[in-house]
Amino acid sequence: MTTTIKNIMSKIETEKPDIYKSILASAALKPEKLGVLTPEQEAVKAYFKEAYVPYGHDTLTGDEDYNYSFEQYCNIMTDIDRTAPKYGYFLVESQLGINRLCSLIYDRRTAGIVDDHFPTELLPKGFDPEEYAKGNIPDGSFDRIIKTEDILAFIKREYNDKGNTLSHDSSNIVHGGVHDAGWIAHYQYLRYVGGIETARNIDFMCEFSKDIGWWAPFEDFLLMQMKPTICKVEEEERRPMAGYRMHSFDGPSIKWRDGTYLNYIYGVKIDNDAIVNLDKDSTELANMYFTEQNAEVRLAIGSKVGLDRLAEKMPQTVLDTTTLDKFPIVLADFQRREEGKPFVFTNADGVDVTVDAGVKEELPPWSLTSSGSLDTNAVAYTLLDIEMADGTQERYLKMGNASEDKIHIECVTQECNSVLDALAFRWGITTEEFSEVVGYENGVYTKFSALA
Repeated sequence: MTTTIKNIMSKIETEKPDIYKSILASAALKPEKLGVLTPEQEAVKAYFKEAYVPYGHDTLTGDEDYNYSFEQYCNIMTDIDRTAPKYGYFLVESQLGINRLCSLIYDRRTAGIVDDHFPTELLPKGFDPEEYAKGNIPDGSFDRIIKTEDILAFIKREYNDKGNTLSHDSSNIVHGGVHDAGWIAHYQYLRYVGGIETARNIDFMCEFSKDIGWWAPFEDFLLMQMKPTICKVEEEERRPMAGYRMHSFDGPSIKWRDGTYLNYIYGVKIDNDAIVNLDKDSTELANMYFTEQNAEVRLAIGSKVGLDRLAEKMPQTVLDTTTLDKFPIVLADFQRREEGKPFVFTNADGVDVTVDAGVKEELPPWSLTSSGSLDTNAVAYTLLDIEMADGTQERYLKMGNASEDKIHIECVTQECNSVLDALAFRWGITTEEFSEVVGYENGVYTKFSALA
């Protein structure tokens, strides 16, 4: 049992002695599926989260014990009847470094280059290439770090300058290390509380993963990536043991020893540095929202700036504004009326209702499935002409969402000259069709009067 597990169980025993006895009584390891968790089992889940999950966003301190990590890896190899790698381990500075090095190794292996899978030119300082080629392991300590700049320079020299590129994807080679802390907590919880034998070497894996990032096993050596120097995250409940996703509004969310970094906002990868470096109140950042083509990135920009402030930062003209009473924000079951094609709605009892396309008067009161929601509060809509940085005009519909207290902004066509036009455009129908379906009369949607 690992030190971490001992600490967890000791804490449970001290703080929740009755539950601890219950756990011991039910935790005879068995290779069976776990049924419904008991209240006692649920009550101690947080102990595992608190003990393991923070490892997932640890940063480099200089106190990492890589020799200990390698010892635990060797224990895993012994446990599965495999031989420990004779050359020990090498360290790589970053995710980019380990990914590119693994791709390089597999490319060379495929090409039949047999200098033990990766170039002697990349051996760390103090590792004699001639002895290495003979299969001899150096005595004493030496610098085990393979620098990212050396890896990239070798690839450029040997591949890119010859018009070749690496063909192997390393995503199925490398493994998570501390980045798998949420999963490790999950399986340890199932094992020691649920009584499920999840993996016989999971204890070794816990200890092995503490001080390293990504890692990649090879027959004669182990590659271990050093942890990042910066790691900014936010909690994400839907991941195992309430894991974390990368997130930073200001600067990189993760950065490594070699200077490489990645930007994320709420788990969305951001390639444009300006998005995370610009002040949230800058007009330039607001303009990026209106010009960004990727919907996820656009949403990330909006979350940083605040959608309620986005339109206010750009030169604009108000074309129309309307407050609509008792109007459904999401028309989840609407299909465009086409000749010969019926409407399909879901009524209030959850039954699908088919209405012939030509029988407009028989449309039932609007109802929504689980994909939509009905907002019966008054909502303000504003149609805007917004001037982009290049001087062009784009038309947007700005609308409230009373149920979530949020502002939404959506691009519409230049043919939309009123809020009603813009609403019809959103649902893919003509203004006339939209008016008939929802019973629009002088700013009131009469078919929703029964919802008052």
